Amino acid sequence: MEAILNKIIFQCTAFKNKLPDYIRAQNITYIKDREDIPIAERIKVAEENLEHFNDYHAKGEAVKGDLNDLRLDLDALMHELSEEVRKYEDKEGSYNTLIDTLVYLEQKKAQQEKQILQTQIDEIDSTFRVKEKSLETKKKQISINGTLDEEEVSKIKEWSGKNVTNVLFDSNVDDWGTSAVFNRKVVGRKEVVVVVEDMKGNKFGGVIFKTIQAEDLNTADPQAFAFVLKTKGKIKGASKFKILEAHTNYAFGCYKDDHPRLFYITNCIFVMKRGEEGSNCISGITEIPVKTNFCGGVNFTPKRILVFQLH
Repeated sequence: MEAILNKIIFQCTAFKNKLPDYIRAQNITYIKDREDIPIAERIKVAEENLEHFNDYHAKGEAVKGDLNDLRLDLDALMHELSEEVRKYEDKEGSYNTLIDTLVYLEQKKAQQEKQILQTQIDEIDSTFRVKEKSLETKKKQISINGTLDEEEVSKIKEWSGKNVTNVLFDSNVDDWGTSAVFNRKVVGRKEVVVVVEDMKGNKFGGVIFKTIQAEDLNTADPQAFAFVLKTKGKIKGASKFKILEAHTNYAFGCYKDDHPRLFYITNCIFVMKRGEEGSNCISGITEIPVKTNFCGGVNFTPKRILVFQLH
């Protein structure tokens, strides 16, 4: 509204300055009836008006155009004034609009404050994660009763989807000779992991999910798998190997006391009783071939045999 008011003021001022030209053009014949002026003077004025008629008329037309523009702008102003009056009369609506405006502004303020806080929270979280990572690297490796270290436990959990819990059999403690207690420790168990460590620092074995059958009976398990946990003492290259379907009926087996063999697992790792030669591992049983075989060759000498319960 302020803009149109300024425009009208400007137009009115300009029109006022041009008003004499408009009056002259409008009253160009006024001299005819001016009896108070001598006739000779009236003739002179009439002759001058006639001489400048076109000029006076052009100026009058220009002023007339300005006057018409002023009228249109005044009409527009009247419309805006009517709208302003209507808005002002809507007191309740204006009040509620002001409330809505305050709510909007308070919401924007709250969002800005929340963003500042969120940025601070993100910075705190980032700092914590850096510190957490730094502290985690300082942790010492722990083992399960001195058997598996943290990395080995983590790998078995990753492969099996289960936690390594208590030790069922440990050849450093339990007899694994001709009077072995191995069978009594594992028969009837399910969800177990067998880890064999040989004299070269290799660690390998397998995981059985089904219930282990009695001695001299084969345990079938289509989910069973073999693995290489460490090669020459290093966990680099640790891998899981799913056995071929044709061998899943031979996932695990253990033997009577008078048999020289202690057990086999996934039909590719065969462990003899303590003092017996011939512990060996064979290839071609797994879906993905083992590059260097489980024990790094064909035959191996067991150093330690471990069986853990999974949960």
